[in-house]
Amino acid sequence: MATPPGGVISPRTGRAATDGPVLRTKPRNYDRGSTPKMPANLRIKYLPVESLVPYARNARTHSEAQVAQISASIEEFGWTNPVLTDAEGGIIAGHGRVLAAVLLGIAKVPCIELAHLTEVQRRAYVIADNKLALNAGWDEHLLTAELLDLEALDFDLALTGFDPDEIAALVAAQAATEGLTDPDATPLRHPSGPWPHAATCGRWGGTGCCAATPRWRRTWSGCWAGLSCT
Repeated sequence: MATPPGGVISPRTGRAATDGPVLRTKPRNYDRGSTPKMPANLRIKYLPVESLVPYARNARTHSEAQVAQISASIEEFGWTNPVLTDAEGGIIAGHGRVLAAVLLGIAKVPCIELAHLTEVQRRAYVIADNKLALNAGWDEHLLTAELLDLEALDFDLALTGFDPDEIAALVAAQAATEGLTDPDATPLRHPSGPWPHAATCGRWGGTGCCAATPRWRRTWSGCWAGLSCT
């Protein structure tokens, strides 16, 4: 049994001995030798936007600015995440995407019906779908590298959801860890060491080496196998 981050497993209870909420350390049906309940097939159906019913007790809020961000993402990447509904078309997950569809004038949106959920499970999943994603973190070294690489490729970073101030703060934090004071002169670092081209051009998005597309590959173990510029 894997030890949860920041805690240990109690040999008496089999639970995580942490200061936070106690979670199951095994799937609900593990002891009965069965797999978690789920539908045999998840089918995508295109439903009219006006037929979808927002959950009246949805605690997640969507500002006009955030709906505009979702709309821009849909325009750039397409509709990549179906709305999750109950059998009556009630929205379980995807309220923001439906608002974006209204803003964009999209008549029908892809939906998946979660008919296997009980009423209690549906209510809980409305919260869990949002909160579980918020509980994830960032590797700020890798995030900064990826954002600056996309910028060097002339991609609109606003489409990533990060605003200019957040990106500037990430670059400044990277500079601080290197003991430098000028973010524009910061040679980005991977956990394994400095970028190979840093000594040549000193920054991303400059002329010469960094103006070209870097070619890298990553092994399945998560180690960086190589990086080169042309």
